[in-house]
Amino acid sequence: MLTDLLLTGLLDGARIGVAALGFALIFYTTKELHFAYGAILAACGYLYYTLVVDQGLPALVAAPLALAFGALVGALIQRFLYRRLNDHLAVLLFSFGMAIILENVLHIMFGPTDKVLPGGPLTTTVTLAGTPLRVIDLVTVGVFLVVWAALWYMLERRQIGLAIRAVMRDPIMSDLVGIRTGRIKVFAYALGSAIGALAGLVAVTRSGVRPGSGFDLMLFAFIATLLGAGKLTHVAAWSVALGLFMGLVAWPFPTELQTLFAFFAMLVYLVVRSIDRQSLRRARPRPTRGRTGVSA
Repeated sequence: MLTDLLLTGLLDGARIGVAALGFALIFYTTKELHFAYGAILAACGYLYYTLVVDQGLPALVAAPLALAFGALVGALIQRFLYRRLNDHLAVLLFSFGMAIILENVLHIMFGPTDKVLPGGPLTTTVTLAGTPLRVIDLVTVGVFLVVWAALWYMLERRQIGLAIRAVMRDPIMSDLVGIRTGRIKVFAYALGSAIGALAGLVAVTRSGVRPGSGFDLMLFAFIATLLGAGKLTHVAAWSVALGLFMGLVAWPFPTELQTLFAFFAMLVYLVVRSIDRQSLRRARPRPTRGRTGVSA
């Protein structure tokens, strides 16, 4: 029983990790809390479902279209909406309102019930270490690892990645040395939203999508982003840890309390980390001024 819950938690961590990496890329680059991220994630899942089920397109054709849609929407939102606000608090409030509007639009268009892709090769069951798993679960882990590795390679080895890291550290100085911070932010929104769309595609294949499911997943991505403290590698690790924690919580408690316990654990960690930093600051010896004598 416990082993199954831990394995389920690991798979949930991979699912959270895909969404968290996209959300963190946007937040770390722009310092903007893009709370419409979850609604766009769900919209991409619905688009993928519509193209495959209603229009009859192959999955290999529908998936790139959904990813391109997510990237385009993210880039347009940053370029023509958020940039005009020019204030992080205004962006937060505006994005939250946009998320509510988009969720209601999805509710009107598709209804409140989950939309799940019909059975296919990805929904078949395999046995791993005596535990039955669906192929889509293993694909989710693979997608998470590929996205993580691709982002690491881009940030460490590619010129665009070095520019993103510079903007993450100091956007003003980056602008002074010739980096076009506006374009970098648009690129971060486009790439981050495409990664979020990928999480939406995984969700609609794995467990289905409903109007509020993107927001629920974004909350866990938000927690992992805060705990990551500016490093995408830490975000990935915290996503896995968060999934395992949720698996452990589901053992003695109802699954409805997972979000509550996740936020409580985040608050405890942030408070403890803040106390540790204050203690280290107080423990540092203060520099003393040396006395200088004047001889006649």
